[in-house]
Amino acid sequence: KCNPAGRVLDTVFGQGFGADAASLGEVIAAGERGVPAGLIYFSAPGRTEADLRSAWGRCVLIADSLHEVDMIRKIAAEKGETPEIGVRINPDFTFVADSGVSGKFGVDEEALWSADLTGVKLVGIHVHAKSQELSAAVLAHYYENMFALIGRVQERLGVTLRFANFGSGLGIPFAPGEEPLDVEALGSRFQTMLA
Repeated sequence: KCNPAGRVLDTVFGQGFGADAASLGEVIAAGERGVPAGLIYFSAPGRTEADLRSAWGRCVLIADSLHEVDMIRKIAAEKGETPEIGVRINPDFTFVADSGVSGKFGVDEEALWSADLTGVKLVGIHVHAKSQELSAAVLAHYYENMFALIGRVQERLGVTLRFANFGSGLGIPFAPGEEPLDVEALGSRFQTMLA
């Protein structure tokens, strides 16, 4: 993400990774390096209709607002297509608590339940609640909330999700005294939840 160094991108994408793109330039860079459109996820606040049109067919669009859903629906109607999209959700929980208030990015969870999703096919969700977390226990609890959210989305909207972007949050120790994240323990707990 946000890396313009071609050889670095070639190395990363050569391992089979997809792309989490936050700009049209990132979408294009990933596509030029052979990443299939279905593995390039484009999520960013404040995109214009021109941004969405330029990205069309190059990636999976993740709507950051209901206004973006409307813009995607308009473009799709002109093209006679029903695109598979994701929606960035501002959930009813926070990274460290089971309930919380609305943030500034994404569609509020409660608003999603009554949103007009005609003309698009919802296949994924994206949540980014926090960065730089070093506690495996905190991350594991957040993952539990995310799996519950996936269940609510599928049940309440009658869809089957193909992807869910948990927003990472994985931290790296920078300050003296900070302990590295226990990635192995977290991975084991994640696999149990996934199963």
